[in-house]
Amino acid sequence: MPLRESIIAKTALPIADRLRGTSSIEKARFMESSQWWNRSQIDEYRFTKLRGLVSHAYENVPYYRRIFKERGLEPSNIKNLEDISKLPILSKRDVRNCKTELLASSFDKSKIRTGRTGGSTGEPIQFYNDTNSLSWAWGAMYRYYQWTGMRFGEGRIDLGGGSLGGYLSKGGMKQALSTILRKVQRNPFFPSFELDADMASEICDLSKKHRIRVLRGYPSGIYLLAKYAESMNLDFEHLKIVQTTSELLFPQQRATIEENLTADVYDQYGSAEILSIASQCDRKQAYHVFEEHVIVEDPSILGKTSDRVSAIITDLDNYAMPFIRYELGDVLNFRDADCSCERNLLKIAKVEGRTHDFLTSTVGRPVPGEFIPHLFQKVVGFDHYFVHQISTHEIEVRIVKNENFNQNEIDILSKQMRDVLGADMKIVFQEVTEIEKSPTGKIFFIKSEVEPTFD
Repeated sequence: MPLRESIIAKTALPIADRLRGTSSIEKARFMESSQWWNRSQIDEYRFTKLRGLVSHAYENVPYYRRIFKERGLEPSNIKNLEDISKLPILSKRDVRNCKTELLASSFDKSKIRTGRTGGSTGEPIQFYNDTNSLSWAWGAMYRYYQWTGMRFGEGRIDLGGGSLGGYLSKGGMKQALSTILRKVQRNPFFPSFELDADMASEICDLSKKHRIRVLRGYPSGIYLLAKYAESMNLDFEHLKIVQTTSELLFPQQRATIEENLTADVYDQYGSAEILSIASQCDRKQAYHVFEEHVIVEDPSILGKTSDRVSAIITDLDNYAMPFIRYELGDVLNFRDADCSCERNLLKIAKVEGRTHDFLTSTVGRPVPGEFIPHLFQKVVGFDHYFVHQISTHEIEVRIVKNENFNQNEIDILSKQMRDVLGADMKIVFQEVTEIEKSPTGKIFFIKSEVEPTFD
């Protein structure tokens, strides 16, 4: 490890932990060992944590005390991991409507982290995390960084929105210290919603100047950077590692990023509420669930015969506002999930995105959203596009045309979309000057108002 990185790893990272009141480095060290546990060790550890969380929720959280009584349950009724299914699923609507009832009475609200989702599902919510949960989440993130080949204390460029821009609490002294720590660690932040040719050049120059090997951010933003690199002939000679997060990563995006930025892409799956859930390791063959920190319910727990299930997550460490059996609104695919790395952590074959990342055919069949980038990847007449399914029989496609536009491409795309979605699907192309980004800077390619069914 270079001397500068060694100094940062031994000073700046512990300082950040102290300022946040967390112990993420300690948790990361623990998980360096636990990732090689056998299956029985993992399950025993998870159940011990689950039992403690359930007992705490019953004693200190009004919402769960009510739920247990309504179901005639006590913590002692949860005798194994599978018994978690005796508890109801917690929806985003439940969190929004029962926010104060979900907060543990044993916690001082002024000493816990307040967060808010970006509302990409149409349901923005406010939530709370305690420092123990944050420690495990960030510890798992540090382990993921190491899986990608990133060294402790190494510099990194962040390209994203609000979820990536904040390092410590915003405002006052902590925000000032956050800015200082970013400079010391060579960890600059660029807002993806402001990305243009000038910013792309600045990112490239910064990577060269400081020999920064790692880029982290939203897939859509990094994909756009890769397109700028191609059109402007930018040479990211030192970049080796790209860490994507916060959005669905389409195969075509991965291919473009790896080709134009000449770096390997490693995807991470998480959420604003729970942060770290799973990620790819150095083999990039599957997503490994961070089971020391969360329970992800696979088809066997959910009693499903399908390999594709809704993401139901339990944060084993957030005692301030317990998320037990929380439905994120994502779709996970467990079919043939495997990896040659020999870790025994639960594996997810594919994160297929939010339910609104699926299109639905006119006969009700769900179609994964990546079908659209696959069709559009060879189109030369659009700079950007956005596909919006309004109903089971109507889709609007917004396009930003360029000088290569040809009406024939629209005719071909319409036919190809109807071949998959139904001959009676109404498809309307609409020319716009730009595709609107989300408040956090995310660029969505697809959105559907039709709720898919997977049974």
